[in-house]
Amino acid sequence: MMCVKADWGVIAKLGPKMRLGIYPYFRNDELCQMILEATDDFWRRCDAESPIYYPELVKEKTGEKNVEVADGINTDIEQLAKDYLACKDASNQQSSAKTEVRDALELYLASLDPEDKHTIHATTGDYKITWQKVLKKAQPEKLVPAKPESYHRKLIITKGDN
Repeated sequence: MMCVKADWGVIAKLGPKMRLGIYPYFRNDELCQMILEATDDFWRRCDAESPIYYPELVKEKTGEKNVEVADGINTDIEQLAKDYLACKDASNQQSSAKTEVRDALELYLASLDPEDKHTIHATTGDYKITWQKVLKKAQPEKLVPAKPESYHRKLIITKGDN
């Protein structure tokens, strides 16, 4: 655009994940000046005897503030903290128990299909259990290594007439 005095130009930018972005622009004297200044700065840094690095683009860290809550002034905060940690602990225990039960259920369902070829539908009392075979097709190689065909199981449990 600047070399041939064109009315428009294109700027190409290699972005995250190696994606090439192409941005057309109408001629703008401010933009042309910014490009010239950035180009001059780039070559000044390259031609220097020792490298001149660009400044870090890291933003300043936010300040920290430590506050001591006096006993008896706000007991709600302490109770909320205790409740939060109790809930977090209970959640971790529930997650562990859920994993154990799921593993046992999947082990039983796997015994019903030793060849591992079918989606299994089981009914017991009020519960309908579906152990679905979900197939993921092979993917061609892109910028990441190719992935082979694979599958995983999806467990669905409903109660009642659903």
